[in-house]
Amino acid sequence: MCHNHYRTWLMSPQQHLPPRSLHVFIWSARPRATGGSGSAIYSSASPPMAMSSSSSSSCLRGQLAAGIALLVLLAGNADAYPGGGGDLRYQFLSQQNAARASIGLAPLVWDERVAAYARWYAQSRRGDCALVHSSGPYGENLFWGSGTGWAPAQAVGAWLSERPRYDYWSNSCYGGMCGHYTQIMWRNTRRVGCAMVTCYNGRGTFITCNYDPPGNYVGVRPY
Repeated sequence: MCHNHYRTWLMSPQQHLPPRSLHVFIWSARPRATGGSGSAIYSSASPPMAMSSSSSSSCLRGQLAAGIALLVLLAGNADAYPGGGGDLRYQFLSQQNAARASIGLAPLVWDERVAAYARWYAQSRRGDCALVHSSGPYGENLFWGSGTGWAPAQAVGAWLSERPRYDYWSNSCYGGMCGHYTQIMWRNTRRVGCAMVTCYNGRGTFITCNYDPPGNYVGVRPY
């Protein structure tokens, strides 16, 4: 019988929160979220690139335009919307908002503009299913699971499982990654959009959530 594993990978520019957690890989024989027919899961969190950069802003606008242009097409894609759009939104939002509510934070609201960006990027990764960040204008949590049968709640559960690694008083990660958790719990983040796709040639399942405004800045506590 296969054992499930997960790995968290935090890529960040210098302004991102816990510097001691960069490029650390964590393995567990039994993650909290058990994966359907797959045998492994991986997740990766990242803040956006600096939004003040004029050289990158035109590229980012182009990426967003491409994402919005694909909104109608991707909204009808069964891989992007398993079980229907409303069900997908609920699966992504419920655990994240429950975690935020537990410490008195306002709920995240599903935003179609952010979701269009997430769907565009998820579609762009169907060929390789690689945990490579989009470097777009949003905060970003990524998840990869081998095989099929994965649900949004499993990705969110893997991200939230980092909670014990975050120490509020030192505002640092201990014993592994915590950047996925802190992005979800970032007080100033208001909007979220997510997507999931089945990658080609049996490469697995790719899931992404984007957050607006982004979080995880050095020297600032998430809440």
